[in-house]
Amino acid sequence: MEDKIKNVAIVGVGTQGSMIAFRNALYGKSVTGYSRTEASIHTCKNKIEKWGQYYVKTGRLTPDEAKELAGRIRYTTDLRKCCQDADLVVENVPEKLELKQEIFKKLDEYCPEDTLLNSNTSSLLMSDIAAGISDERKTKTFSVDHDGPVRNSYLEMMWNPWTSEETKEKALAHYHKLGFQPVITEKEIKGYSINRVWRAVKRECLYLWANGYCDPDEFDRAG
Repeated sequence: MEDKIKNVAIVGVGTQGSMIAFRNALYGKSVTGYSRTEASIHTCKNKIEKWGQYYVKTGRLTPDEAKELAGRIRYTTDLRKCCQDADLVVENVPEKLELKQEIFKKLDEYCPEDTLLNSNTSSLLMSDIAAGISDERKTKTFSVDHDGPVRNSYLEMMWNPWTSEETKEKALAHYHKLGFQPVITEKEIKGYSINRVWRAVKRECLYLWANGYCDPDEFDRAG
């Protein structure tokens, strides 16, 4: 399926949000970043400039391309303005359920009817986050969990009981366009799939170390 998402709204331009904004702009998307404060917006702009300079230094962009990339990102402290033309909204506020629920209710009100909504969450479920939005909008929701969108192409995606087949196709087309190779979790579960496996590995390593079975240096050497 062709990627038809052109305008991406990033709600929360902190550590992950700024990286997601950069990644989308790198691949030609028009991005609007939202923050409640001008200070956060200023910090995000500086990060975008720094990453652009790094890409120029490493030969991945020309100076003109880096300037064009930065120019594709707009900023606002007005959530309605951020979302009014969005094809996709990436919610990236702190991992507090009540806050995310409040944001999603506003997104349901402010966004065009065809806008896809996702949450960049590592531990919460979309069925909880979007419980208060309209039934039709729920079909356009899904979850993502980025690692380092500027550094690599690792991404976990998770559908929920409401996610429509059309939403899945549009979401996958978009993230493939951005150079990601998503790992898909077909049913909702806290922690996604690969993260759950990795956490189980870490728990076992800690158990073996705490009980004197193996030194951490041995884990590092084997890894």
